[in-house]
Amino acid sequence: MKYALLVFLGVWGCAKFARSQEFETWRSGKFSVEAKLLDVNDTHIRLEKRDQSLITVPVDKLSESSLARLRRDDAINHRLCQKISGAPDSRGLLRVHKIKGVRDLSVAIQFSRDNELIFMAVDKFILAISTETGEVLHAKELPRQSSEIATLAVSDDGQYLAAGGRMTMTWKIRRDAIPILMRVSAFPNFGLFKVRSLAFSPDSEMVGVIMDSKTRVFETATGKYLYEAEKTVPGSYHVGFSQNNKMCYLYNGKSLDAFDLESGKKTTQELSEEFGQIDFTQDFQKYVGKSRKGYVVSGVSSEPITIGDREYASHSGRPKLSPDGKSVFVSSPQSIRQWSIPSGELAGEYEAQTENGGEDKFVNYTLSPCGRYIAALSKETRSVYLFQTR
Repeated sequence: MKYALLVFLGVWGCAKFARSQEFETWRSGKFSVEAKLLDVNDTHIRLEKRDQSLITVPVDKLSESSLARLRRDDAINHRLCQKISGAPDSRGLLRVHKIKGVRDLSVAIQFSRDNELIFMAVDKFILAISTETGEVLHAKELPRQSSEIATLAVSDDGQYLAAGGRMTMTWKIRRDAIPILMRVSAFPNFGLFKVRSLAFSPDSEMVGVIMDSKTRVFETATGKYLYEAEKTVPGSYHVGFSQNNKMCYLYNGKSLDAFDLESGKKTTQELSEEFGQIDFTQDFQKYVGKSRKGYVVSGVSSEPITIGDREYASHSGRPKLSPDGKSVFVSSPQSIRQWSIPSGELAGEYEAQTENGGEDKFVNYTLSPCGRYIAALSKETRSVYLFQTR
């Protein structure tokens, strides 16, 4: 591992990021070091060891857990974003992939952490599709007792995929010449309720699952039951975790509940109003909700702003916040719109048009982990549209 860590001697040419004040374990192959993160560029990170010596580590040699820690910083996550080849046209469109040999597509769609794959549910299969070519690289048949998959989630370390229908399953994503999904656990849903929301903890060791009546936390690798929220309001559908992996968050009507996974204690933060649909940043400090007057963006403890308008909101879908919290994305069957925060200005519109200019319809879309790309799904033409955001 002599090549993995290089003593820093030269000038560090990169943008500055918030420096870590804590010593953490950074791993590269069999090597590990206790150090503070100082800076990041496109190829290396710079660390300060306990003896105050400086070292650099190639990003592509870092372990998955170390990479996942880096990506929790929005600025670093965007900088490390793996680019999808090609230049976008005037609409922001990179390419359209026709998914061949399938009868019907679910609405579930999700990028891999490195942007190389798009996962989607088709009939009784989960497909791993190349973002570059549209080729189906792997198809995993689902067990007979599962229903149509409604939601997908990929862990922060990129190693696990979770899928929810009438049961929740997780797979290990093995990346050799082709991606292979290896089932590692299945979580019973304790009834006939479909999964409404899935989320991995930042350390990828837990999965939070919301059904119509229950919210439970399981161990990713084994499916072991760990925790159940004391109360779940029917209709709740957004679950997540704190950055230190100690709290489970649940949107519960008009409030955000935080459950301490060790003590079971619950704290509640009232939001500005009750929303039919909502999305949060990963740290749960900012949210966007769909209301009768438009789309309301707010911090958990700051004044809300409204973007869009009532008419657009009435025929559009669930809003999504970009990972850095600087943009809001909202889809209708005809297009996906991007608004800037806090100005509320329309930054881009990504239209559902076929290659010959005909009309198409989007049923769902997902943002890449860095927020640079959109994958939009059309069931009518069995296509995936890839856009680059503005």
